[in-house]
Amino acid sequence: MAAPQPDFTILSESLIAAGQQIERLPNLPAINHEQYLRDQFAALRQGMDEQFRLLRVELDTRFEHLRVELDARFEQVNTRFDTRFEQVDTRFEQFNTRFANLELSSRAEARNQAARLFNSHVTSVETQLHALYNQQNEAIEGFPENLAALARLHDNAITALLNAYDLATDGTVAMKRRRFRYFIGAVINA
Repeated sequence: MAAPQPDFTILSESLIAAGQQIERLPNLPAINHEQYLRDQFAALRQGMDEQFRLLRVELDTRFEHLRVELDARFEQVNTRFDTRFEQVDTRFEQFNTRFANLELSSRAEARNQAARLFNSHVTSVETQLHALYNQQNEAIEGFPENLAALARLHDNAITALLNAYDLATDGTVAMKRRRFRYFIGAVINA
């Protein structure tokens, strides 16, 4: 008896079918696990990249909003400080002005006290008078040289002198002259 012979046609078809099936083996997750993982990680990375991009946009937007808000608040603070500094500067200027005026007034008052003291010792209508100064420590134009000159002052001149020293200007010319004479410290009648 002869031994069975191989059927090359079946063998060929089987090998072709086996080859086709072997080509599909990389599609099995157990065999193609590395590629599967690569694809999964790529998809995960792409999703994470998109999430990070959205997070960066959100953070950039929030930080920009915060920067704008902080800039606005710093500007408000700077404006307040500028306003306060201007107010302090104004108050210092006012204080300096008041102090300077007070100093001038004090100097004028000291000079005027000395002049009044001298004028209180005038014993003659021809004795020279010491002029008094206004609150700005300025000599007043038209101050009479002596009591005789004071007695000759007309209404407009005596009124101008009273105004220069911030004294009342009401009454007759004689009343105005008397008011001025008492103001400068002269005690004798002219």
